[in-house]
Amino acid sequence: MNLQQTAIALAEQFPGKSGSEIEQKEQRLERFGRVLFGGFGTVIGVAIIGLLYAIVKNSILAGDQPLVGLILALFVVFAALALTWVVMNEDLKEKRKKRYGGVETADQLAAKLVTNQLLNEAEATAVDSVIEDTTDLLPLENRTQKL
Repeated sequence: MNLQQTAIALAEQFPGKSGSEIEQKEQRLERFGRVLFGGFGTVIGVAIIGLLYAIVKNSILAGDQPLVGLILALFVVFAALALTWVVMNEDLKEKRKKRYGGVETADQLAAKLVTNQLLNEAEATAVDSVIEDTTDLLPLENRTQKL
């Protein structure tokens, strides 16, 4: 059961501002983290471009070892792409976990839900028909006025 929305609604009804101050600090910290990792990503991107430039200039264009330079350049490109995929995948897992209350995958969500459990035999009652007793006439009222 996801009670996160209920907790937020209850926190808004209290006269104290401690809950909202904490939420504002969390939002500022999250924004700062995004800016920080954006800057870090930019520095890493520039470093990768510089490394690729050095490989192309010193190995491929100089003609010393063009095949080794090409393989090294491809390694750097695919390593950067793999690192980008890992970061994006972890970010997606974190967002999914936040949205669904601590659950990362659909299997974990199904395991957490109570609806996937079977009913006890004692609680279950047999039903003969879904449309049973639906054709019975309703009682009629006498619509004539008595004089």
